[in-house]
Amino acid sequence: SILSQFGVLCIVMGANSWKEQLVRGILNILIGVILCGAFAFTAIVNRKTWQLAKQRVSEDRKSYDDEWLMLKKADPANSCAVSTNSPSPSESAPVNGRSVLQGLTDLTRKINDQIETQIKFEKKKIGRLSLLFSDPANLPGRISLSGKIRQRTNDLDELFGNAAMIVDAVQDMLMSFLQELSASVYSGSSIITNQHRSYTLLRGPAKQPRRAIQKCVRTYRRDVASLTDLVRCCVLVGSIKELFELVEKLAARSVVGLEDVTNGGDTQRMFRITGMKNRFDDSSGSFDRISGYRDLSVNLEVGWIFVNGVPYFIPISEWQKKGAQTHIIEVQIHLRSLFFISHDEKGGHKGYEDYRNLLGK
Repeated sequence: SILSQFGVLCIVMGANSWKEQLVRGILNILIGVILCGAFAFTAIVNRKTWQLAKQRVSEDRKSYDDEWLMLKKADPANSCAVSTNSPSPSESAPVNGRSVLQGLTDLTRKINDQIETQIKFEKKKIGRLSLLFSDPANLPGRISLSGKIRQRTNDLDELFGNAAMIVDAVQDMLMSFLQELSASVYSGSSIITNQHRSYTLLRGPAKQPRRAIQKCVRTYRRDVASLTDLVRCCVLVGSIKELFELVEKLAARSVVGLEDVTNGGDTQRMFRITGMKNRFDDSSGSFDRISGYRDLSVNLEVGWIFVNGVPYFIPISEWQKKGAQTHIIEVQIHLRSLFFISHDEKGGHKGYEDYRNLLGK
């Protein structure tokens, strides 16, 4: 019988061995139950956190969607002629039935495609295995593990020192750039306007160390050189057409990605575009469908030398020759009506910050 066979087994294995097996079996079952409970608890907490984060931005999300729909309706096809100042008008300017929004989408995708191609080439030169087994904080070259063009230094003190040094000067330079597109300037909130365009430059201080280090750990795996928004500011525009014109002019004054222009003599190209996120493009990976938050952020590398102890920005073609210091900054371009939905008078956006922190971004 089964009982007799079990008895024989106990005799062969010994009573102590049988008891040990029983205890181990019970322990294994308990461990399994605890692990399953932990996984279930984590899943529930994550779900609750996601719902809470979504709730924090839900009110703004509806207002965003309503205003965005109105802005798109005000963007009819053929509303913008080909710009003769565009580096490639036939490829970037909206014509022949394409809306201005589509023209903006095409231009930003073209720029991102160029940057992505260069990043892939740089990764291939370094080697995938080298990148895979490298410490994120000490990667070779200028490409991060996530495929981002990094600062030229991974020294945190140096980055903060450079940011504090140029934060005012670089925003003055951007003011001058916006002046070229408009007739008059009001400095304070820095409103720049003419009959056809209205730009507002919102100056920003250098990023606070607490948030910078938080982002470095959460997002960049302690890769300090990936902090490219220590110096940042906002430009507000009144329409999608103004947004497109601003990005187009900015592209005309910039080199895209890691393109080498040391042998060139173009004194108009003051910026190197190292990254661009077009959150007005619904199909873009940078657009957050939960929050509905929309802007267009551009990472620009600038180079400067010192003249009488003051930073003086020079064209990219002179960086190497004059031994320029460089730093990547971030410029956020917003549609004015969308910006003031979620931002208070001081430019804060508490709901979005809560959402971001809850999701650990």
